Amino acid sequence: RSYLADGAWPFAVTAEDEAGNESDPEDAPQVFGGRETGFHDVPATHFASAAVATLRERGVVAGRDGAFAPDAFVTRAEFVKMLVGVRGVSVDATTTSFRDVTSRSSFVGYIGAAIGQGWARGEGAYFYPNRYVTRMEAARMIVRAAGLPSAGDGGFTDVTAGEEMGFATALKTAGIASGQNGLFNPNRPLTRAEAAKMLVGVLKSA
Repeated sequence: RSYLADGAWPFAVTAEDEAGNESDPEDAPQVFGGRETGFHDVPATHFASAAVATLRERGVVAGRDGAFAPDAFVTRAEFVKMLVGVRGVSVDATTTSFRDVTSRSSFVGYIGAAIGQGWARGEGAYFYPNRYVTRMEAARMIVRAAGLPSAGDGGFTDVTAGEEMGFATALKTAGIASGQNGLFNPNRPLTRAEAAKMLVGVLKSA
């Protein structure tokens, strides 16, 4: 049995005739166990299928026309909305102090909630809601939202020592994000699939 990501594993459906001859498994269709997501672009074999399914069940994420777009990048506003949804915080704000998040924005309540909780921060008078969230920005917000202790040196060669290393190492220690080949890729934009995986980690650490 060959296991795939997130506990999904393939098995072959075979048949047996009256003489007891079993069909060749190599010719049989492969059926995959694991989490069904309901999105045609996130099959059970996808590395984030279990995470996407969990967040969809909780009403944290939704798709469009049956698609989740797992490889699309996540904006800062979208990530904040997902994080607030995972933590189950009330969304009551109708305004913010940011010039680029007006009362007409569909994200104003979520951004206001995340700012109020101390999870997210802007840059001066701007929040930059439409800018893609980076892995480090996501790490900062997750560590604050989950109340994870800032850890020491996680061995990431592309993260400077100090506060940022603490955030990256905290995610590694909690099993939320481990990086790849000693790299955390702090400035790389986060995809929707990666965000789902990280946010499910927040649920598990709560």
